[in-house]
Amino acid sequence: MTAEELEVHRQQIWDVLFSKPHACMRASQLPKKYGFGIHYDSEGRIAISGMETPENERFVQSGDEITLLNGMRRRRGAARQRVQREQRG
Repeated sequence: MTAEELEVHRQQIWDVLFSKPHACMRASQLPKKYGFGIHYDSEGRIAISGMETPENERFVQSGDEITLLNGMRRRRGAARQRVQREQRG
């Protein structure tokens, strides 16, 4: 396959994958509660590893440009706290 054919094939896969909404892994309990690292690469692949594992250390020390994002908070929790603050006055 040529590079152009691979890109077309990749785009078809992405179109099928994202035709339905999927929960973001950052919103799961794995990173927020249990401390797992979730790694995405430029090809859309995901790797999940514990924060203290050699696999996670390999990702961190790879020399690649890494963007660190925190696990996502639940909106309901943030909204509940805001309402409680407003009620206290």
